[in-house]
Amino acid sequence: MTEAETEEKDSQADYDKTIAGAKDKRMTDSKALTSKAAEKADLESDLQAAKGDSASTAKALMATDKYLSQLHAECDWLIQARWRISMQGRRRAVGRSTRSDRPRLC
Repeated sequence: MTEAETEEKDSQADYDKTIAGAKDKRMTDSKALTSKAAEKADLESDLQAAKGDSASTAKALMATDKYLSQLHAECDWLIQARWRISMQGRRRAVGRSTRSDRPRLC
């Protein structure tokens, strides 16, 4: 065999090896792309579910805040009513004590 034939065989073997490596790489890349596309779809689905949960949690928070405000207003009303009643009782007590201290003119 001549040197040119040997070199051609070596070059052909290198070419075949390179082509086989490229084929394997394409298959690996294709599988990775398919896997990543499926993972992306799962993550997008999870994201949509999380957004829905976030919206419902925000609505629940707003309802809780509204209830808390109503409860606070009701508590304020009760405190004011109790204060008014207490003040009326004190005025009556003060009125009675001043009336009983007065001398009777009959």
